[in-house]
Amino acid sequence: MRSTLLFVVAIAAKARYAAPPPQRDASGAYPVPRWAPSWRVNDSTIVMPCNDSGYFDTQLTKNFAVVSFDWSNAKALWANGQPMDCEERLIDQVRLTKAANPATKVWVYRNLVKALPWYTTVWTKLAAPAFDGWFLKFSGANNYHVPPCDDNYDPPLCSAHYHDIGQTPGHPRGDGDCVEKCNCGGVPCGEYLWDHRNTSLRTYILNEVVLGLNGLQNENVSGFFFDDGWSDSPAPILPWEPKQGFCDHSPIGGATEEDFFCTADMGLVQADTTAITAAFRETFSLVQQAVIGAGAFAWQYMRTTTAPVGANESTCAASGRSTVSVTRYRCACRLAASTR
Repeated sequence: MRSTLLFVVAIAAKARYAAPPPQRDASGAYPVPRWAPSWRVNDSTIVMPCNDSGYFDTQLTKNFAVVSFDWSNAKALWANGQPMDCEERLIDQVRLTKAANPATKVWVYRNLVKALPWYTTVWTKLAAPAFDGWFLKFSGANNYHVPPCDDNYDPPLCSAHYHDIGQTPGHPRGDGDCVEKCNCGGVPCGEYLWDHRNTSLRTYILNEVVLGLNGLQNENVSGFFFDDGWSDSPAPILPWEPKQGFCDHSPIGGATEEDFFCTADMGLVQADTTAITAAFRETFSLVQQAVIGAGAFAWQYMRTTTAPVGANESTCAASGRSTVSVTRYRCACRLAASTR
């Protein structure tokens, strides 16, 4: 079992992939949680725990104000679902966490860049021809850098939709081990990509992926961790990343943490990555409006800020600052000027 605490490292290695910055309101301020601020220390804590082998022990999280669960939680269970059921397992973990402490706010993982078919809201659409336009495709050149088929099936199970197999469960071994052939609902398991240029996709993401039954319609879900992003220019390669980089390090940019050659394998050109990046940012902005409007919050909306020495409720009020019960590192006053 492993857990990651915000106060130690949190998501330092993933920070660059946390999608675009949140949208500011008309006054220039970033969004803040709508729940009442508190000056109790544990009310200003957040943790992102993960237990690959099963559900996380809720006795270890019950004293945190916010608990955010990653898609890898309970991977040994959902990777062997028939089909995979990561989305439902997350909801089970949320329910258990709320049962341990009803006051805890629990967030779940969503990816608005990668269409991960271990989520029911993804594989049901990938497998349906009516939604073909929601996903980016291989170029058709058949000289790809990633396999389009799962050869564990006979005949091989293939998809024309682009997908790599990084961070993907596999049989007999993968990022999550399938005891039998991996079952992603009739498509090869892999990291597919949403095509945000499709406006009906945007409606689906808002209404089902974010606001749906396994999202904010569930009374126990109060927020999200939104992962990954798109770019239309090459990003710098960080020391921890592969020497060649990921797809967003290509000359025309691309999706973060996807195979370096993803744009080439899809036959994309600069105009495509520019259009997809712009469309993704529009989706992300609309999602933020929906999340905040529902009284929820997301990890990516937090901005690092520092509390003045000796800060308290009266000093914050006197200086025109607003108190925030969750910040990235500690309970603090948020100064509008410090978030610009």
